[in-house]
Amino acid sequence: MRVVCAWCQTVLKPGGGERDTEISHGICEACSRFFLDEAEETLALEQFLEDLPVPVLVLGSAGEVQAANHAARGLTGLHPSQLPGATSGDLLACANARLPEGCGHTANCGGCLVRRTLEATHASGAPQEALTGPRQVATPDGVRLARFRIATCKRGDVVLLRIDEVAAVR
Repeated sequence: MRVVCAWCQTVLKPGGGERDTEISHGICEACSRFFLDEAEETLALEQFLEDLPVPVLVLGSAGEVQAANHAARGLTGLHPSQLPGATSGDLLACANARLPEGCGHTANCGGCLVRRTLEATHASGAPQEALTGPRQVATPDGVRLARFRIATCKRGDVVLLRIDEVAAVR
């Protein structure tokens, strides 16, 4: 059985062989310090994010992007200078975010997995894990459906949104 960090996906204990597909979850030392320790030596948010191998966005209560790590910027193709004022819908190429009302303000936003999860985590403080749902994304070839798998946790007054998977829906 392979053991991985539940947050950053770092392998903590490799599996027992090629056919060993079972996965269990733990927490690595860096994530433990960041999420569980209240001591002043806790990693700074920016450095913690940059060390994660998975895409992570830091979002305010209205879905505004406050930071994104290198993996998230690579996924979205945005430069850090383009982040101020951007929303999660802007970064994830949501087709509804490009409507005049903008991200979070269209009739379709109430059904958005990212929006619902962000709001629930921000309000309750409870983390959400392995949530999957479709989303309309704008591509050079037009609007397409994509499936997102995400997780969230609240840290202070922001929500960290981890993007575990983005896959085209056929």
